[in-house]
Amino acid sequence: MDRLPKSGANYVPLTPLTFLTRASNSYATRTSIIYANVHFNWRQTYERCCRLASSLRSLNIVKNDVVSVLAPNVPAMLEMHFAVPMAGAVLNAINTRLDSSNVALILKHSEVKIFFVDYEYVDKAKKAIEILMTDFQMPMPLVVVIDDLDSPTGIRFGELEYEELVYQGNPQYVSESIDDEWDPITLSYTSGTTSEPKGVVYSHRGDMGVIHPDGYLEIKDRCKDVIISGGENISSVEVESAIMKHPYVVEASVVAMPHPRWGESPCAFVILRKNSNFKESDIIGHCRKNLPGFMVPKKVQFVEELPKTGTGKVQKNLLRAVAKTFVIKENANQTTKKSTQVNREKPRAYDQSHEQIHALSRL
Repeated sequence: MDRLPKSGANYVPLTPLTFLTRASNSYATRTSIIYANVHFNWRQTYERCCRLASSLRSLNIVKNDVVSVLAPNVPAMLEMHFAVPMAGAVLNAINTRLDSSNVALILKHSEVKIFFVDYEYVDKAKKAIEILMTDFQMPMPLVVVIDDLDSPTGIRFGELEYEELVYQGNPQYVSESIDDEWDPITLSYTSGTTSEPKGVVYSHRGDMGVIHPDGYLEIKDRCKDVIISGGENISSVEVESAIMKHPYVVEASVVAMPHPRWGESPCAFVILRKNSNFKESDIIGHCRKNLPGFMVPKKVQFVEELPKTGTGKVQKNLLRAVAKTFVIKENANQTTKKSTQVNREKPRAYDQSHEQIHALSRL
C-alpha cells in the first residue's frame, strides 16, 4: 500500500466549490437567486463568482489571505462564499449583530486584507476601522461597499463598490486549484457575548475546529450537526456547553428543529438531577444569560435518558427525528410543543421564506 500514493486517478480533494460548477453545468437556466426584482440563474451566478474572484486576484489577494464581509443574507454574501475560495482566499463572514469594538477585534485578529461592507452597516464599519487604527495601531484594510442590488443607494465608503468589481472581472476566470481539502476556506468567530470573539476555521473538507493559543486544536462540531438559523451558523456543541453550566443539568444534547421564520432553531434534550423541579423556562432563562439570543434553544425537552450507541455516543439522528415533530408558532403563547419568536429586525428584500433562507444557507 505504500506504493499507492495520492494521484488524480484515486484522489480528488473535497470542496464545496464543486457544487457551484455542477449547478452551472447541470442547471444553467434554473433560478439560483431571487432578491426583490432581481433574478439570477446558475450560469449567471457562476459567471458573477468568477468575475469577483478575478477582481480579488487583481487586488493582490493571494492564497490564505483573509477577506472579511459584514453583510446580511443578500446575493453578495452567497456569491462571496464561492468567489473568495475560488481566488484561494479565506472568507470571514462577520456577525452583523456584533458591536463595532468586537468587529474591530475580528478585523485585527484575522489580519484582514479586504473588508466588504453592506451599505446598511457602513456606520458600524467606520467605527470599527477607527478602533482598529487608533487602539490597535493596525493599517486600514481595503474597503468595498455592497450597495443594494435592487435599489442602489449610492452610499460609499472609499472608492470601491461590489458590483463594479463584478463587472470588471473576467467571466472566464479559472478557479485556484484545491490541492489539499484541509486548506482553510472560512474563518468565523463566536459571538463574543461572554468573552472576546474566538476564531473558528472550516476547511474545504467540512468538520470545524478552534486553534487555541497553546496550539491545541479542538473540533467544535460536525457540519451535519451545525444548526443554521436565519443564515446564522450555530454550533450545537457550544449550546450544549452553555446548558451544562447549569448546576442541576446532568446531560444535554442539542439538535435542529423546524422554525417557521428562521428555517431551523436549537432544540435541547436535557437530563436533570433527580428530584429537581426546574421548568423549561428556567433552562431557557439560563441560556439567555450565557448565549446570544439567536443561539438560545426555542424548545427544551426533559428526558430520562438520551439514545446512545454501544460506545456511548449520542444518536443525534434519533433526536432530530423527534425534534421535527415539535411545532413553533410565532406570536403564540408557549405550550408543550410551542414557543415564541418575535422578529424586531428591520425587514428588507433578503427577508424571504425560511425555505429560501435554508436552501441558500445550506449551499
